[in-house]
Amino acid sequence: MQPLPILQREEIPDEVLRNWPISHLREILIEMGKQCNVRCSMCYQTDFSPATRTAEIIWKERLLPAFPHAETLTISGGEPTILPGARELLKTVTTNYRHLKLHTVTNGILFRGIWEEAFLAQGASINFSLNAVNPDLYAKVVQFGRQQEVISNIERMVERRNATGAALKLRISSVILDETIHEMPDFIQWAADHGLDEVLFLTDFLRGIRKHSVEDVRKYIFRAYDVVDRNPPVDGVSAG
Repeated sequence: MQPLPILQREEIPDEVLRNWPISHLREILIEMGKQCNVRCSMCYQTDFSPATRTAEIIWKERLLPAFPHAETLTISGGEPTILPGARELLKTVTTNYRHLKLHTVTNGILFRGIWEEAFLAQGASINFSLNAVNPDLYAKVVQFGRQQEVISNIERMVERRNATGAALKLRISSVILDETIHEMPDFIQWAADHGLDEVLFLTDFLRGIRKHSVEDVRKYIFRAYDVVDRNPPVDGVSAG
C-alpha cells in the first residue's frame, strides 16, 4: 500500500472532499455506544443505557468496504468491553481483516478473553483509564469500579505482551481533578514499576482545579517531571 501525499485542507476542493475515495481512508474510529459499567465522577455522559448502542448496519454493512483500505481501527464507547456489538466487530476484524491495527480506551475491568487475544494479535494501543492508583482515591472517582481486577488485567497484558513480543503500546490515563492532581507523581511511578509504555493526563475543562493554589499545582507538576526523568522506560507522559 503506497503512502498518500499529505495535503493541506485548502489544497483540496470541496467537491473532492464530498466524494473522497474510500481507497484513501486510513483510520476508522467507531463509537459503539455510550453504555458503561462504571460511573466516574467527572464523566460528561448523561445516558449510559443500551439504547445508545450504535446500529449494527453501520459496521456490519456500511463500513465493510472501508475495512480493506484502512490501516487502523479505534473501537470506543462508553465501555467497549460490555458492548455486544464491539465484541462482534472484534471477531469480524480478527477473522477477515488481520491487517487492521486496533486501538481502544477501556476502564479495564473486563479486559480479558476475546479482547486480550485480539489486541495481542493485532493491537496497536490500549489506554486503560485507571484514574487513580490509591485504592481509596480510585473508589471515590470510579463508582462501581473494581480496581484490583483492573490491575490484574493490566499486569497480565504487560506480561503477555512482553512474552509474545506483540507490537502493542500499553498506557494508563487519569483525568486531573482536585481529588487526583496530587497523585500525578505516584501515577507515573506506578506505570514505570508495572512496565507501562505511556502515561496520559487529561483535564476536566468544566470543573478545572479550584481547591489548589497555583503554587501547589506547580509543585505537583514539578514532582511529576522529576519522576519521569528518573524513569526513562516510560516513553511518554502527555497531557490533553
